[in-house]
Amino acid sequence: VVDGVIVLGAFLQETITDIYHRAGQNIVLIDSYTPSEIAFDSILIDNRQGAAYAVNHLIENGHRKIGLLGSHEDDYPSIIQRRESYIHTLARHGIHDLYIEESSLNYDVAYDATLRLMTKHPDITAISTCNDQIAINSVIPALDSLGYSVPDDISIIGIDNIEAAQTHTP
Repeated sequence: VVDGVIVLGAFLQETITDIYHRAGQNIVLIDSYTPSEIAFDSILIDNRQGAAYAVNHLIENGHRKIGLLGSHEDDYPSIIQRRESYIHTLARHGIHDLYIEESSLNYDVAYDATLRLMTKHPDITAISTCNDQIAINSVIPALDSLGYSVPDDISIIGIDNIEAAQTHTP
């Protein structure tokens, strides 16, 4: 007998609905989203604040040409919130030039998006990514392949604060 289920990080409507039908009403979603009409208790991180913190940090360090990687306009709700916060935070500081290159959180796709972004806008001085894994596994290697040195030539910031981000040396 299961008294309840905690669903962590799932985005698939069918998965959450299936769990609901199997477990009943005692479901709590943690960093999970569903557009379902079924109401779930949920615990979410503040994606908007996290992204605003990252972009503010770059601005406070003198950056004005800040790129964004790791998102699509129709992405997961958490990624959309991070993308929107990037735009709003720049605007609050009077920065209206956006350097967004559409990409998923797939490493190869984000790597290629980094190459496109820097080819179009070689004067970018910083890049904010929608998660740390993209920063470490895609953006930094792509910049290295173009001859950029991180952090000497360009600054990178991700969101999530994973352990690898704390120990990674570009």
